[in-house]
Amino acid sequence: MLQRLGDHIKACIERAAAADQKASQATDPIDRAEHSEMALRWRHLARSYEFVVSLEQFLLDAQRTKDTKRHTTRCPDCGKPMRLAGAEPDERYLNLDQYYFTCECGHGTTSYIARQV
Repeated sequence: MLQRLGDHIKACIERAAAADQKASQATDPIDRAEHSEMALRWRHLARSYEFVVSLEQFLLDAQRTKDTKRHTTRCPDCGKPMRLAGAEPDERYLNLDQYYFTCECGHGTTSYIARQV
C-alpha cells in the first residue's frame, strides 16, 4: 500500500509541476490563475497522500510496539518482566524482526516478531 501511495504522490507532484509550467507560459491572466490553482490542488492532494502514508506508518509502528509488549514475557529464571534490549530486521527473513530481551537477573532471550506490511 505504501509503495502505491508513493507512486501517487510522485504523480501529483509531477502534475503540479506541469500545471506550474502551463501557468508560467499562459498569457491570459484567467488561464494563468486556473493553472496556478490546479498546481495548488495537485500539491494539496500530494500532501494528503503523504499524511495517509505517515498515518499508516504510525499505525504500523504502534502495532509493532503492541506486538513487542505482547511478546515481552516474564523471565523463566526469576519471573520478573523482561525489558526490550534491542531490535533489528532479521536478514534471513524479510518479514521478521529480531527482538532481544534481557532481565535484571542476567537472563536474555531473542524473539522473532512478524513485520506488519
